[in-house]
Amino acid sequence: MSTTTFSKSDIKKTAIELAVQVDRCLDADDSVELKRLCGKTHDFAIEARRYYRQSEAVDNAEELRDELRAQGYKFERQGGTVWITIPLLLPKSGGDVDFIIKPLSELLNLELVRERFTECTIVYQQVYNRRRQNAASRMRDSDNLEIRCVQNVIERYLLTSDSANLCATVHLSRPGECDETCIAIFPGKLSIADIREVLAILSYITVHLHALY
Repeated sequence: MSTTTFSKSDIKKTAIELAVQVDRCLDADDSVELKRLCGKTHDFAIEARRYYRQSEAVDNAEELRDELRAQGYKFERQGGTVWITIPLLLPKSGGDVDFIIKPLSELLNLELVRERFTECTIVYQQVYNRRRQNAASRMRDSDNLEIRCVQNVIERYLLTSDSANLCATVHLSRPGECDETCIAIFPGKLSIADIREVLAILSYITVHLHALY
């Protein structure tokens, strides 16, 4: 089978050339050459189908990316840090998570991240709409949130492992302009014993997440 990769212009040109050659063989009743052209046409058809499948996949991926952005899902890299925005609050533990897991999986799958985090710190920040009635009372304890399923998706696409010896997690809550979940993944695992380091990183995260989103 031919391993030549065709462009769109190559496909059009080759299709015309093959059609002309086949017509000539039929007119000349040249069965030997016609058999050779059949094999060449078969290889060309395979490459043409591959090209159109790839083109369709690219178009579908861009449509999906635009759709997710319109909904408020975001994925950004800044240096070695990954920032993810989910335009919803995480549900309570044991609640329905499909409405978050599916679009999050689609978002991370589109990014095709090649280098995964080995050791890292994941910061989950629940942002509560300050304009909602009883905004302060809406804030939930982090141990009542369904984080496990979200972290499983993050591990699948971005981490080598989320085991406790490689991955630390930090949970924050703050008021904001809308309900959303902001996730930051930093390279390197924080030492919880080092209080100064923890306080410094939490201050950094709060300022930069607010500025970014």
